[in-house]
Amino acid sequence: MNNYPRGSEWRKWDLHVHTPLSLVNHFNGANEEEKWENFIKDLEQLPEEFKVIGINDYLFVDGYKKVLEYKKLGRLNNIELFLPVVEFRIKKFAGHRNFKRINFHVIFSNQLEPDVIESQFLNALKSKYKLSPGLDGNLWNGTITKESLEELGKKIKQNIPPGELGKYGSDLEEGFNNLNLDEEDILEILSNNTFLKDKYLTAIGKTEWESLSWNDQSIAEKKDIINKVDLVFIASDNVNSYKKAKNKLKEQKVNDLLLDCSDAHYNFNSENKDRIGNCFTWIKADPTFEGLKQIIYESEERVKIQEEKPEQKEPYNLIDYVQFIDSNGDFTGEKILLNQNLNVIIGGKSTGKSILLREIARTINPKEVENRLKEAELKDYTKIAGKDFIVKWVDDNGEDKRSERRENHRKIIYIPQSYLNRLADEQEEQSPIDKLVENILKNDAEVKHFFKELNNKVNENNRKISNEIENLFENLQRYEEKNAEIKDLGDKKGIESYIKNIEEKIKILQKKGGLNEKEIREYNSLKEEYEKLQKQLQDYREKKQDFERIEESKKFTFSYELEQIIDKYKNLKDKARYILNKAEIDFNFYLKNKITYIEKQIEKTENELENMNKKIEPLLEKVKNMDLISDKNKKLINEKNKLKQIIKKEEELNEIKENIDESVNKLANYFVNYYNIKNKFKSSLKEVNSLGNDLELEIIINAKNNEFNRDFIEEIFNLVSLPEKYKDFKFNLNDIENLKILSNICCKIPLVSLSS
Repeated sequence: MNNYPRGSEWRKWDLHVHTPLSLVNHFNGANEEEKWENFIKDLEQLPEEFKVIGINDYLFVDGYKKVLEYKKLGRLNNIELFLPVVEFRIKKFAGHRNFKRINFHVIFSNQLEPDVIESQFLNALKSKYKLSPGLDGNLWNGTITKESLEELGKKIKQNIPPGELGKYGSDLEEGFNNLNLDEEDILEILSNNTFLKDKYLTAIGKTEWESLSWNDQSIAEKKDIINKVDLVFIASDNVNSYKKAKNKLKEQKVNDLLLDCSDAHYNFNSENKDRIGNCFTWIKADPTFEGLKQIIYESEERVKIQEEKPEQKEPYNLIDYVQFIDSNGDFTGEKILLNQNLNVIIGGKSTGKSILLREIARTINPKEVENRLKEAELKDYTKIAGKDFIVKWVDDNGEDKRSERRENHRKIIYIPQSYLNRLADEQEEQSPIDKLVENILKNDAEVKHFFKELNNKVNENNRKISNEIENLFENLQRYEEKNAEIKDLGDKKGIESYIKNIEEKIKILQKKGGLNEKEIREYNSLKEEYEKLQKQLQDYREKKQDFERIEESKKFTFSYELEQIIDKYKNLKDKARYILNKAEIDFNFYLKNKITYIEKQIEKTENELENMNKKIEPLLEKVKNMDLISDKNKKLINEKNKLKQIIKKEEELNEIKENIDESVNKLANYFVNYYNIKNKFKSSLKEVNSLGNDLELEIIINAKNNEFNRDFIEEIFNLVSLPEKYKDFKFNLNDIENLKILSNICCKIPLVSLSS
């Protein structure tokens, strides 16, 4: 928590990055030193969202060691975590020479030193390596070094016809491709070693795994290998390609915890798909190995595959941090960083939880706190909350201080502790003694006349007051609602800043270029042709596999399995039944010719696909830019619409203010008239002598609510004080809750007290 006080945040994680020391790599540089410098610079120039990198290597951890050396020298400060990843070829055959073996990855915790990984894991695997079937065991000496792998590859290629060598890689690559393991051996060593316990995760490559055929013999094995690992890796061309692969895994009902990785073998500025930075995986977790392990249990909540950061919110609605200033030791002066999602204040009783929440709310909108505390009848502990308090918003325009009053507060809802169960609404009613005195006075005919005359005048004035108060409260409610609508739309300055930021990003993307109409037609045409060729290639591969399985059968009897394959091909079915009754050798000859023909078609189609891919690649980056520009434009339109609505609502707000001013001016006159009527009644009543000389009559004019007296009304309309909430008005509206009972108090017959 001390290292990552904000809690889990979305960061980009690329867990499959090769280095210049990988057995297979294509990084730029005239020599190893230059290659490494270019490689490190590429990592340092990654976008700021990249925080975790898995350093991947085949069979070794030399590249990971080298990266750690650069880290110790003060380089790579932008990357918070490097994880060692070791890649193997396992014995599962994937049915295509380019994907000859399934890739199996082991992601280790950074808490394991490279020497421990080598001694406890890699060295333990030495006796488990096996050559690909069909290779002479004497080719391999059992020692795993780059030199021995090169020697193995060289010997293997010596047995390849010269015309076929162009299809093969370097000596080192072919040596590696033909040296494989059983995944069970890898998992056994990992699970039984106490040094490695809880410090590793496993993964396989989805592309190679997908090439495993689904048939009666392989279906169980195919599901077993993907379900026993923790993760599945893929290097997608784009987000849509990833989604298709993810959905296919779900349809196949196998492990679908699929992470997109760059599988980087090329530098950042390369046009090749497998380049540094071409990764779409976002993980919401601390950048630690333990954070990575969390996605095993909460993949849906913690993993997103997309271009931009997930769950982005408007910066003007997010708090960056809060801070007590000069708290005299009562509170920490450190910045308390907040997460854009859920924040929880944890602590024992009387440890300051409620005070912290109150200070955040008070600093943003003090009137909100004042109203809520009053409604809940809670005390305010202002003195113990430090000399000042800061709420820093994420957008550049936002900082609130408790000591400074902002003209326009941002919208918050503050619910103090015990608020909901302590609300109270109390009103005083006229006492029985007051009514008795009034009835006694009315026994005199003249006094009764004065009361009646007063009643008529007060009722008339009261109707005017009630109507105007209703109009006032309607406008006040409209004012509050309009203010709330504006705040719901967001902070005006924050939105303006955000619009400017989006427009700048659109300009940058537009400079990178987009597709013109001709290029769009070309891209759609190429894409359609490319997909047709892919389907055709898949059909050829399946046919070749079917014919090879028939060819491998020693006895050509029509078993259920053989019948299923032959039934797929009408010509083959008739041919097979005829030849099987005549001569087995003729049928074998027929099959070999078929296989040879199909292999030529596969090679032809692969070449066509490769040429097609070269034509499509230059257009892909432009397509991505167009999608991003479209997304940004949608956001821009949305934010501009918000701004237009705010401006329109501000104009409506000003109109409402004018209506409120007019209502209050009328009410001021009505209230003055109200007291003039009552005072005239008071003077008239004092002149009546029929009450008797032995009584001293004291007349007090009261309202229903004792708090609502003449002084209070004079204070309001003489602008004795001006509350912050309504300082934009020309009048002083001290307490809107008290004003709400005006319609019930203004016409009350004055109460009379008798004293001796």
